[in-house]
Amino acid sequence: MVQKIRIAYETELMALLDLLYQLSPKSEEDSKASKRALERTLKAMIKNEDYRLAVCDVDGKIAGTATLLVQQNLSHGGRPYGHIENVVTDAASRGKGIGAELVRYLLAEAKKRNCYKVILDCKEDNVSFYEKLGMHKTSEVELRIDL
Repeated sequence: MVQKIRIAYETELMALLDLLYQLSPKSEEDSKASKRALERTLKAMIKNEDYRLAVCDVDGKIAGTATLLVQQNLSHGGRPYGHIENVVTDAASRGKGIGAELVRYLLAEAKKRNCYKVILDCKEDNVSFYEKLGMHKTSEVELRIDL
């Protein structure tokens, strides 16, 4: 088994969507999205230096994905900060360290970009996974509004 963490290719839209629907089931809104629009979004993410859309390639098949967004910032001496989102490993490949490898890869990318912090949101059930990778809960609270 050859396992490699790398940046996603533009041709991998459907494989990425299959994984992401394991994280959040396909919604009515997802069903209405055109493939062409999603291809444009994927292309824009790959070309944007502030995104790192990572995948774990296992023998030519995508077994996991995670995204880092580096957000520019005026505080903290102008140092940016990172957001990790959409960490998901294919159900058939879980328990093999793929998610941890993806997160470590993105944390290293954030460090290269001089981020002063990296944040992520997750379900309470997943907190221990991220704590094992050196992350910790804070006293901050996530607030959200769906638009």
